Amino acid sequence: MNPLEHSPENFENKEEKRPRGLIILLSLSAANILSSLWTSIRSYIAGPLSEEKLDEGLQNLYESVATLKSQGAGETLIQMIEQVINYSIYVNENTFYLNAVLLIITFLVGAVSLFFLFSLKKIGFHLYVLYSFLPVMVMYIVAPSALIPNLNIVFYMIVAGMFALLYAKHLRIMK
Repeated sequence: MNPLEHSPENFENKEEKRPRGLIILLSLSAANILSSLWTSIRSYIAGPLSEEKLDEGLQNLYESVATLKSQGAGETLIQMIEQVINYSIYVNENTFYLNAVLLIITFLVGAVSLFFLFSLKKIGFHLYVLYSFLPVMVMYIVAPSALIPNLNIVFYMIVAGMFALLYAKHLRIMK
C-alpha cells in the first residue's frame, strides 16, 4: 500500500469538481436571478406606478408605434408592441401586487435551484426547469391571455430551453 494514496491532496483531487462551464453558467444565472429578485422586491415596496409614471415609462413604446406606423411597418409588429403596452397597463392597474408576489416567489425558486445546482444535486436542475417556466405561468395568472405578448412567451421559452440544455450537459456529475 502506497502511503501517498491516502494523503489529503489525493482526497481533494478525487472529489467531484465543478466544471468551469457550470461555474460560469451558475454565475450568469445568479446575477440574473438576484438582480430580478431585488427589482421585484423594490417594485412591490414602491407599489403600482401612477398613471403619469406609467405613461412616462411607456412613452418609448408609444413613440415606436407611431414611428412604425409612419414607416408603413407590418401590422403584426405594431400589434405586438400595443399588446406589451396593454399588458403593462393591465397588470399595473389590476394585478400589480399578485404579479409582484408571484415574481418574488419565482426568483426565490430560481435561487434555491442554483443552491442545489452549486451543490451538484440533480434536484437543482429540476427546480431550475420549473423556475424557467414560472414567468410564463405568472403571465397567464395575472392577465387575460389576449393581453399576453406572444413575443414574451417565445423569448422566455427560447432562453429557458437554452439554459436548461446547458445545465443538462452537467447532469452526469450531479447526484
